[in-house]
Amino acid sequence: MELKAVFRGLPRFAFYQIQGQSGALYSAAVHNVTQTKAGAVRTYDHRLRPALTLLRQLERRQARQTPYTRIGGLPDVTLERTLSDQVRTDPNKDIVVNAATIEATLRAEPGDGAIGEQDAAEVFGRKEFRLPLKEAQALEQSARLVVDRNIVPPRFYAALAALTTKYVAYYSDRRAKPLADLGAPRAGEEVRIELEQTKLRCERLRSALLENAPPPVHAESAPDELRAFEDWHRQYNRCGHRIRHADMALTTDPAVISDIDRQHRDFLDSLRLDPEAYGFRDAAQLEASLAMSLNELSSSVCHCQQGYFLMDGGGGLVNQLCAKTPTPVTFLCAAGIDFCTDASTLVEGAKYFEQNPEWGHADPIGQKFSRWRPGGEAQLLRRVKSLYRCMFAAAEQKGVTHPCVLPIGLGVFLENVPAVCQDAVKACYFRAQCELLSEKSWGFAAYIMNVGAPAVANFAHAFFEAEGVAARVQAPIVVHTRDLKFVCTALAGANLASAYLNPSDVVAVMQGAIGYYWETGRGTSYVGEEDFAATSTAILGRSNISTVWEDVHRICGIGEDPADAGEHLTEDPGADGQRAADYRALLAKKLERFTGATGGVPPARVWP
Repeated sequence: MELKAVFRGLPRFAFYQIQGQSGALYSAAVHNVTQTKAGAVRTYDHRLRPALTLLRQLERRQARQTPYTRIGGLPDVTLERTLSDQVRTDPNKDIVVNAATIEATLRAEPGDGAIGEQDAAEVFGRKEFRLPLKEAQALEQSARLVVDRNIVPPRFYAALAALTTKYVAYYSDRRAKPLADLGAPRAGEEVRIELEQTKLRCERLRSALLENAPPPVHAESAPDELRAFEDWHRQYNRCGHRIRHADMALTTDPAVISDIDRQHRDFLDSLRLDPEAYGFRDAAQLEASLAMSLNELSSSVCHCQQGYFLMDGGGGLVNQLCAKTPTPVTFLCAAGIDFCTDASTLVEGAKYFEQNPEWGHADPIGQKFSRWRPGGEAQLLRRVKSLYRCMFAAAEQKGVTHPCVLPIGLGVFLENVPAVCQDAVKACYFRAQCELLSEKSWGFAAYIMNVGAPAVANFAHAFFEAEGVAARVQAPIVVHTRDLKFVCTALAGANLASAYLNPSDVVAVMQGAIGYYWETGRGTSYVGEEDFAATSTAILGRSNISTVWEDVHRICGIGEDPADAGEHLTEDPGADGQRAADYRALLAKKLERFTGATGGVPPARVWP
């Protein structure tokens, strides 16, 4: 089957964001959920999330709040009975997602349930997705974790996840702190101070934002007005979320925190008593991993699981319910390097960038670093390549032939990278993928990339041409602008083994919260991760449903190939000043050509 036939007619990438009934959270991306078949734009109940219907038919437990396991609006996801118990008692049951079952789910949810089947049909269409209960169990059993065993040995990961998946908020608050420091009173005091400072800073910023709020927007607003409102609302929403979370963490019973501290200290004692029992070669390797934070460890992990999207992009509208495809999609969840959150930026940035001598603690974190440290660029490349090696190995294990990837680490995670280094960081991510594809094909017939916004897409095209990747990669790289979710569905419909890369973060891959705010996120808190989980069977990989997180037999450890330290596609362009200048001049020239030729929107292209 020609790939052109797959892409033809599919919508461009535009995951839908949830709009409240008041319309106050309007954004340019919201058309996809409010546009009816008649072309009208209206609002619907924000709880229109098909995965809720899936969970309800899988006997989701109603009591969803447990002490200090939530992150803001992160409800617990637990089943009354395991999937194996359900299959044993009702082996012929089918899970059905259609307009009627979506409406029934909302009526059973807390709230007024003010929605009818007609409303659900207008949004998602009148087709249905049907999944046998036995297959749901098989999808959960297909889940695997692929880890870099030199950093996160499988037995160590399983023991750590027994704590991190149970106490989500505790470990999320401490995600940027070394594991070795957790459990000590000093670490708890540092967290309390950081939370209070974050709350105060966000309250001041939110007040300033309210004083300078842009005018309300509507469907006929000009593009620049929409962009201005989206930017304002993104900042306002982020402040509100951080304030709410800080309040929850600061008011938690100290006895609860003390008990979790004790459990973590017991965990550390057990590790140090017998490092080899947890997969470490010796005590030195153990201490090297314990000196890292959950954020740092997360870039050495990939969660993979087979599943289905509940909707496709046919009929001119996106997110329309569809029948189950004949072949499942392999879902890959992996985390880029976090240069976005303040605490993580302080840790990660110090590894690769030099500190700005004029920076003060009152200044924004984004101004703390000024340029690359000597060898920093090469070090970052090795780290990113290890991340992609886990992803490629996971896809290879599942027999994937057509992996579909998004630009992991190149969105909000770039926020605090020094401006003069951002292009080089982007190049590290693209170079890592190209180098791995030059080593072997990994079984891929094509490597399908949606490289995101026009600026990143233009950079990718310029990079591929400047690097001369066409002559080196062993699987053709297909660059496009279509919605990856629907590309995967179309490929699976043609019986091709596709994979979908979900750019995730530490809370998903180290704490089992696949989908993050998929159930409660609204506006700018409902983005790619949430849409992925809300419109697919990916929720079956969530901790408390899937046992993969603590099952050492389903955690595969891989190591960096010793030959990997050798030849690269191109040598580190930052190795000497003149060569770096020449390389960046070449890249700038290529970038100017692509931007100028396309008016800022790059064409689809296959390399080679």
